[in-house]
Amino acid sequence: MIVRLTVLAPEQGRGTFSLRLPFAAGRAPDAKLRIQHERVSRRHCEFFEQEGTVHVRDLGSTNGTMVDDVPVDPALPMALAPGAVIRLGHVSIRIDYDPFAEAPTMPLDADTASRLALPNATGAAGGDPDGPTTDGELERFLRRLTGI
Repeated sequence: MIVRLTVLAPEQGRGTFSLRLPFAAGRAPDAKLRIQHERVSRRHCEFFEQEGTVHVRDLGSTNGTMVDDVPVDPALPMALAPGAVIRLGHVSIRIDYDPFAEAPTMPLDADTASRLALPNATGAAGGDPDGPTTDGELERFLRRLTGI
């Protein structure tokens, strides 16, 4: 399943991109969603699909993972409704998905693609089937997000 992530905060990091589940978030080099910030743990949380629903599991992060202002219990994954807002450190991200879609539910708009210096309005470089961003494009986007 592919999910669309929209960064809501911080302001300078606003933008939208898509990732294929499952993926981990954190500061570690192997995290697909890498956020370099002192309040984000190396292996902060992971996102996965179960029976058509996206779930998040906190991986014992120091500062916790919040979903719609509710803390995620590290012992119990939390189901995410489309539109849920996840907070990792100072970063707030809305997650959208269609459990029946095999393609991104919405392409990256031209304005966001232009601000992020992506090669085209969908963000795809060579038509990557895993979503509209390549690892390099995602890395540049996340560096802008964290001010690095």
